[in-house]
Amino acid sequence: MDIGCGYSANKHATVIADTQNLTTFYKGKNFVTITEKNLPFKNKEFDFVIASHVIEHVEDFEFFIKELERITSKGYI
Repeated sequence: MDIGCGYSANKHATVIADTQNLTTFYKGKNFVTITEKNLPFKNKEFDFVIASHVIEHVEDFEFFIKELERITSKGYI
């Protein structure tokens, strides 16, 4: 999964998520618009999560890190 990627999602990401609605840009991809503080994913739903250049835009970064830990089974970067 790639979260907060804007227009440059990792080509290997099976799910792409952002606070911007980029569904038309990622047409044909599994795109999720983030609208709540809690990420809309199940516990350990993803093997690995990429959140590149995102933390500086997050108001509550400690909560965000905990959410990344919650939704990944193997790790995040």
